[in-house]
Amino acid sequence: MQRFMGCMRYLASGESFSIKNVVDAFDWQGLGKGLVVAERQCTNDKDIDRIKFQTHNFFTAQPVKNASAYLLRFICPDYSN
Repeated sequence: MQRFMGCMRYLASGESFSIKNVVDAFDWQGLGKGLVVAERQCTNDKDIDRIKFQTHNFFTAQPVKNASAYLLRFICPDYSN
């Protein structure tokens, strides 16, 4: 666990891993209307009916087909082998 925590602390501390890079590196406006869901409580109540949470096994086929974008960020830091 100490190794994992150290890795996450390092990734969060540098400018190279800043969320600004994600925001600036993609034409998000080009996706059209949509909703961004983060893993924290930040959505408005008016949007809750548009959100569907689902579990997913990382090692199986993606259950959501034909999405305009998939963003996987900081999901594999504990896969040391």
